[in-house]
Amino acid sequence: MPALRMIFVSGPQNEETGPPLPGVEFVPFEPKMPALLGLARLVIAHTGYNTTQEILAAGTPAAFLPMVTKYDDGVARARQWQRVGV
Repeated sequence: MPALRMIFVSGPQNEETGPPLPGVEFVPFEPKMPALLGLARLVIAHTGYNTTQEILAAGTPAAFLPMVTKYDDGVARARQWQRVGV
């Protein structure tokens, strides 16, 4: 069985975030995010618009952690995806 590799991509709005846990690779930005998502076996992500669209396009199984921010309502987006069976 291959070793488990965990990568935390904070995104451009959270670049000052440090590594979340020991053993988790921290990347502030990933220019080839769609390719990385396509290689993943599971993605755990917030329900931001771009992130959600990229994960759905990749077809990778995902667990979404909805949150409300100043600019976005991820909770509403998660409910919307749930209603349509995503």
